[in-house]
Amino acid sequence: MHAFSFFMYYVFTMYDSLTTDQLQPPHWEIWTVGAKQLTDWHATGVFVPCWRLYWCDQPGQASVRASNALSNLGPDRLTLIAPNTYIEATLHASVRHMWIHFSAGKPYDALTNWIGEMALGKERQQGAADLAKAIEWCSGRVSRVLLIWITEVIANAMRCVPEHLLTHPAVDPRVAEALQLVRTDLQHTPATVARRLKIGPTTLNRLFHRYLGCTPGRVIGLLRLERSRHMLGHTDYGLDTVADICGYCDRFHMSRRFSETYGVAPAAYRKLCSNRRGKRNRLKDLKHY
Repeated sequence: MHAFSFFMYYVFTMYDSLTTDQLQPPHWEIWTVGAKQLTDWHATGVFVPCWRLYWCDQPGQASVRASNALSNLGPDRLTLIAPNTYIEATLHASVRHMWIHFSAGKPYDALTNWIGEMALGKERQQGAADLAKAIEWCSGRVSRVLLIWITEVIANAMRCVPEHLLTHPAVDPRVAEALQLVRTDLQHTPATVARRLKIGPTTLNRLFHRYLGCTPGRVIGLLRLERSRHMLGHTDYGLDTVADICGYCDRFHMSRRFSETYGVAPAAYRKLCSNRRGKRNRLKDLKHY
């Protein structure tokens, strides 16, 4: 099915099946989208404060684990991961991988430490492949039509979130407040977060272990790494500025942490991102001749 035809199919079949209450969806805020041939994806710790939607074109070759749940990515499903979920990813062979990162507001963003799947029929499998192709060729410049398409796919995928998790979030409100504090200001440490919440460091540590599966320090470190990676790939801020915004004491501390985690220095990572964007733009320009 052609991409645009699939889009219209998605819109009409989705709204035909929604209830009156569901016709008022939350505001989806797209953070980043991408699609590419993935040859290496062995993440031992990813923790980002937004929803993630994953799809790939080969069954059984890529998987994501969150807590005790495991999702095998493939062409017949969309894998959905809640915000503030600690995940591990494994790739066994090269796949065409698509990702959409977004936020949804309340009550969706209160959910954490959850992973789910939405099955796709044959027509929607082809539609997912068409969407991945469209995202890959957009070179980071998402058109309004493509943005609407992405938004509708998100809205449809979010229907797999169990209602009881939205009405009775599993996360303790103190954990949600702590995460909001850190997202707002990455200069926070576990000690300053505990003071702001008026609880002891031991209590904070226990809450994070129970609901997120790791320590407050680990969570803050992962959020700093994710923010620095995003800023290096999408802004022109100097390394000193990036380090300061991301809560590091200096650029050298950030560089050490970044290199240990991603296997490449921040400056080299920025250059790599710049080269990739330039190559995609050149390929896009060539299509006009």
